[in-house]
Amino acid sequence: MGPRAVARRWLRPSRVVWNASWPAHDVAFTLASCILPLPRPVRREGVVHEMSIVDALLQQVQEEVEKSGHAGRVLGLHLIVGRLSGVHVDSVRFAFEILAPGTIAEDAEVKIDQPQAELVCNVCGACNAIDELTISCPDCGSSNVSIRGGQDLLLQSIELED
Repeated sequence: MGPRAVARRWLRPSRVVWNASWPAHDVAFTLASCILPLPRPVRREGVVHEMSIVDALLQQVQEEVEKSGHAGRVLGLHLIVGRLSGVHVDSVRFAFEILAPGTIAEDAEVKIDQPQAELVCNVCGACNAIDELTISCPDCGSSNVSIRGGQDLLLQSIELED
């Protein structure tokens, strides 16, 4: 007998947002009208704040699935982690492997997109894609610049088994 086809259903949760202007220890997931602050991380060699971020993410996934009234398991999570968010994707994957067992997302596949940020010069109007924080325009040298995007931390979608 061949493998059983698994019906899939996508649940679009309330937008989960991380605001890069908050200090790392005050990172919070914003859910509709409710903010869940993450615990202040312990700063030791080798301990990263991604563990507390993934812990809050798993709590959010649990809450969203309960809100949907769905009884199936979570097959996948789609995350958006901006390149300037201060969050390391490999650390998120590692933290997920450590924290997910025993949760509703235990066997979920985690897909992570990493959008670039744009550096916009307010003097010459140049718009350049950047992967690292830059404080001056590469075209004209002006420090009158702004950064668009690339700082997000979003739970884009949850894939559920029917």
